[in-house]
Amino acid sequence: DFQWDSVGPTVQGDLNKASPTAATDSLGSSRLSYLRGVRSMEGTTFRTRSKLLGDIINSSVVYSGKPAAGYTENGYSTFYNTNSSRTAAVYVGANDGMLHAFKDNDPTNPGDTTGGTEVWAYVPRLVMDKMYKLADTQYNSKHQFYVDGSPVVADIYDGSGVGTWR
Repeated sequence: DFQWDSVGPTVQGDLNKASPTAATDSLGSSRLSYLRGVRSMEGTTFRTRSKLLGDIINSSVVYSGKPAAGYTENGYSTFYNTNSSRTAAVYVGANDGMLHAFKDNDPTNPGDTTGGTEVWAYVPRLVMDKMYKLADTQYNSKHQFYVDGSPVVADIYDGSGVGTWR
């Protein structure tokens, strides 16, 4: 979970500074709350955002619904039948440092995410030490790309001793 008590001391240390060379300011918990969408310190301590979702520049939105049904080996038909009614979602990377998953609120119209609800967001470990920059009041002139690639969705067979489709 991307919560203060679960990110660990290294990430807490990164978030407790306005930059790697700055003195510890003990705002780490507040920075993490800001990154999670809390707006109470916007415009004062942290930068003002026009939207909570970060900008999407080079990432394409990827739709995923029921399994692809293109395989015949290793018991794929069982996986397909078990997952044929799984919740459809779209995935997109954003420059808020997160890969976002939004539930498709109208599965009868694939790809239509009008009013889609965020199911989860994932912060890759490789960007965690840079996340403090997103709260910087000068960020607009120091913009960086974080999770800027397009996600890929596929059914895979894990043959490394587990022997199951995912």
